[in-house]
Amino acid sequence: MERIRPWFYDQFQCIAHLCDDTCCAGWEIYIDDASLANYRGDGSEFGLYRQSKIIERADGATFALGENKRCPFLNAQNLCTMILEDGASSLCHICTHHPRFYKEYGHYDEQGIGLCCPEGSRLLLSAPLRFQRHQVDGDTPLDPMAETIFSLRGLLQEILLDRELPFTDRCLEGMELAQQAQSQLYGDGAPQGEVLATKEIFWQVLLKEMMALEPIDQGWQTYLEAMEAQLPRLLAREGDFCNSDAYDPDQYGDIAAYILYRHFPDALWDGEIVARFTFAVRSTLFIHLCYVSAWLEQGALTQEDKAMHLKNWSKQVEYSDENTQQFLQSCKENPVLLGPCR
Repeated sequence: MERIRPWFYDQFQCIAHLCDDTCCAGWEIYIDDASLANYRGDGSEFGLYRQSKIIERADGATFALGENKRCPFLNAQNLCTMILEDGASSLCHICTHHPRFYKEYGHYDEQGIGLCCPEGSRLLLSAPLRFQRHQVDGDTPLDPMAETIFSLRGLLQEILLDRELPFTDRCLEGMELAQQAQSQLYGDGAPQGEVLATKEIFWQVLLKEMMALEPIDQGWQTYLEAMEAQLPRLLAREGDFCNSDAYDPDQYGDIAAYILYRHFPDALWDGEIVARFTFAVRSTLFIHLCYVSAWLEQGALTQEDKAMHLKNWSKQVEYSDENTQQFLQSCKENPVLLGPCR
């Protein structure tokens, strides 16, 4: 079996109380069965307190969130009292592994760091994207279709990471390859929409698609509405942004290639080659628009700013199955791309 990881997988380390967007708030934290059994059997003073913070429902057990949806074990210093009392080994599965993700596709064992984590986003943007591959135990036979899909993903990533080409040209070349592969592999008449669109219409549609998704909080909806209101100004000043030091098209290639890394292999199950390539690129273009907006508002754009906007996209889109599927459907119905700074 071949294991694939981004270069920064082993570099990642939770920064705990230094994080400005803790993953220990804002989410329901489901407790796996093995951890739940351990918690039930702990009769210590802290163990009994922990049991009092567990809610058991038909769909699983969770921790009872406190004010602002904070985990009951997140203290005032944003440190985990469960770790402080019992050590990291006492954490349930999701708390132990988040924001890491794992997927197996036959011969391939893939691992990564989710971009919903500020530190994960910062690491992605800190150096050119590359992947590490090595063999691990496992004798799962090679699947011909899986080999085809993974080889195709590799070709699309090579295009997106080609630093000799403008990012827009990488998008166009990748779209052409994706459409050819969709037709050859599935012959299902994949939409062959215009790859370029009128700039104003494209950005309006993209913002509407984002606004149609279920917001994780009202702040996100307010942010999108404000961006929509200032869209004419964003379009008028986009060229200035693209001539500034804040614009780094190679980072866009890294972002799109990493989103593709996580989401493209599921084309094995749904056959949506064009839609999944479009999903990766359109997500990157939305992040570009966030960058332009922040640059205009602040007069500058730091690496930390970029990581924050990347993280916000990930939390709002790819960490909601419903939002991921809805945006993917939009990409399927209207596979239109427009490169930045044209």
